[in-house]
Amino acid sequence: MPSRHSPTPPRPKPRSKPRGPPPRSAPRPPTPRGPPRADAVASITAAETERDTAIEQARAEADKRVSGAEAERDQARADAAQAEHSASMAQQEAARAQTAADAARAEVERVRADADKILADLRAEAAAELAAVRADLRARAERAEHQADAYHAELAQLRLSIGQDSSKAPGQQ
Repeated sequence: MPSRHSPTPPRPKPRSKPRGPPPRSAPRPPTPRGPPRADAVASITAAETERDTAIEQARAEADKRVSGAEAERDQARADAAQAEHSASMAQQEAARAQTAADAARAEVERVRADADKILADLRAEAAAELAAVRADLRARAERAEHQADAYHAELAQLRLSIGQDSSKAPGQQ
């Protein structure tokens, strides 16, 4: 019949570190002999009072911490709301500035287009006036040339007639 036990002994489990306060090294002093019941009641009452006081202090401290945390939370919410409002206002201001910039760009483009049109009109007008002045000057030059030719012809005729008169002797007439 096979044995239930394994041939090697089981290993001992490693001990984990004890949790909680370390054990007291010094033994408690012996309680005096007497009416143990009254001492126990007084000791229990003192322990309960101490416990109740500790609980009240812990509750007060917890209430204080909760109140502080709630105040911080409320302040953080208020700060977040203010930041959100400021961001919204900044976004609206940026949108207004963008609209104003777009309007300014459009106005600049309109003014440039008007200036270009005015310049083109002035250039065309100046070119027309220059052409008119040139035509007038050509016409004047032609008239002056014709008149000069006429004067030259008249002068030549006068010279001819003077030359003919001088070729006749003064006493020959």
